[in-house]
Amino acid sequence: MRWTHALGGALLCAVLGCSAPTPIEGRLPAPHRQAPLASVELQLLPDWSPSVNLGEPYGIAVDRNGTVYLSDYSGGRLLVLSEEGNLLAELGAYGSAVGELGGPGDLCLYELGTLPHLYIAERENRRVQRLIPSRAQFEIVLPEARGILPRAIGVGRSGRLYVLDGRTRRVWRFAPDGAAEPWGAVELIDPSDLAVGQGEALLIADPGQGAALILDFTGALQRRLGAEEGLHRPTAAAADRFGRWYLWDAGRRRLFVLDPAGDPLGELQLSAVGEIAGMSVANNTLWMTDGERRRLLRIRIVEKREDTP
Repeated sequence: MRWTHALGGALLCAVLGCSAPTPIEGRLPAPHRQAPLASVELQLLPDWSPSVNLGEPYGIAVDRNGTVYLSDYSGGRLLVLSEEGNLLAELGAYGSAVGELGGPGDLCLYELGTLPHLYIAERENRRVQRLIPSRAQFEIVLPEARGILPRAIGVGRSGRLYVLDGRTRRVWRFAPDGAAEPWGAVELIDPSDLAVGQGEALLIADPGQGAALILDFTGALQRRLGAEEGLHRPTAAAADRFGRWYLWDAGRRRLFVLDPAGDPLGELQLSAVGEIAGMSVANNTLWMTDGERRRLLRIRIVEKREDTP
């Protein structure tokens, strides 16, 4: 079932809800202190059985209501599913026009307003589109003419878009008005993913140097995590609203949970998985796309009580 934009918008509106758009601001939030985060226990949930063929799942974003947005890289489409796995919409078609998708990869959500925006990185079209899901309304926000190959994307509370450029191997930051600047005074070798955390700090997974880098809100290097922290080939990153980082190490087949400074909060060995392409956290659940085995994994995140050993 493939919907046109107009029909998809009407039906999605009924499912997801509609309201007036909220302007995306460009203010950079000031850094703030927070109480130490508790350690967590990670629990692998039973297999998720959606009602539709996922194709080649790559990027994933899950909103606060549990709605799952999933990019099918080879199929050139975006799937919208309920938390239970029921298909709500299938948007896009392979191509390069507005609303069409060429190699849709990483996804990220901007949810501060009443009307969420979904950003879609297209590796074949070398651009980023923004989608208002409840209206099935697409807009190109980073055109191919910019000359950037968007390998990974993230959006901060200020509305600024962070793009990991696979061509120059650096991060670019785009203001809501489209103004761009290179971001981060660090050398990257073969970066694969990034996540935007609290205060617009960044976590960059760079398997080329076997490390993950934490940058503060000014773009300065805060910490480098490598072999001493148990990393070998980190490839995927995510962040949650509490400030925790999630880092997948493909070399060790291990998931790490870190506090904002990069100190460990928990970990989980997942030996029987393929290549993890995307991760998203919502409602105390981490979702991971296993593109190699064409499935999704779900990890429950449980905070440990102080009296728990």
